[in-house]
Amino acid sequence: PVLSAKSVTFSNADWGSRPDMARIGELQVSVALLPLISGQVDIRELTVRDADILLETNRQGRGNWEFGAAKPAGQAGESGSGGGAGIAFRDLTIERSVLVLKDAAAGTEQKLTVNRLALEPAGNLNKLALDIQYQDMAAVLSGTVGSIDALTTGRPVPVDLEGSALGIDLVLSGTAAASPNGPFNLSLSASGEDFSGLKPVAGDLPDLGAFDMKAQVSGNGKALKLEPLSLKLGRTDLAGNLSVKLDGVRPAITGSLASDALDLAPF
Repeated sequence: PVLSAKSVTFSNADWGSRPDMARIGELQVSVALLPLISGQVDIRELTVRDADILLETNRQGRGNWEFGAAKPAGQAGESGSGGGAGIAFRDLTIERSVLVLKDAAAGTEQKLTVNRLALEPAGNLNKLALDIQYQDMAAVLSGTVGSIDALTTGRPVPVDLEGSALGIDLVLSGTAAASPNGPFNLSLSASGEDFSGLKPVAGDLPDLGAFDMKAQVSGNGKALKLEPLSLKLGRTDLAGNLSVKLDGVRPAITGSLASDALDLAPF
């Protein structure tokens, strides 16, 4: 069966900052019928266009996606022993959509704009087309990744992508888990005319000229290693390895680098 709807709205919590939690211009869902008999939800195709979704928490930390009475302290993570229906995705398309994360206690607001996100089955993999902007940072990537089912397991899946992010041309190939602290092992190529695209995350940087970096990058959300590493930066070249620990107050970097040409003038 196929469900199609336009101008769909979901009401916000009564304490929310606007009347609707979500507004969706166009929604189409195609579900396989037979798996429903065994309690499995097999979504063959999900298309979302012109969505405006707000996920927010109030000053007490309650989310607008939490329905029913608030649980007493200490019970927020409790759940019954019964499992819910399994859900599988096959084909996903999101276009011209916005997700806003708002935290009233912290006074923060984050905005993710999805110009296009398309995942299309291709054998055991998925073709990926991604065009997004998070705050002032844009990324456009295309290629193949593991299947949607595999991505939800948290285990490393194949990744083969190229495109650009923060004004940097990128080529990624290897394996990575779709979780913040999941392991990854990727061959990375990054190049650009300058580092001006990094301003939203690094502030103003000196004019270092064009760069070209190649590295094998491995690790997880707490530490990463670049080995081997080669970098051409303006008139400077570097080669060696770097290790970065990210679980402290500040990143800790150690490594060994050698250079045949070193230009310190830009600094």
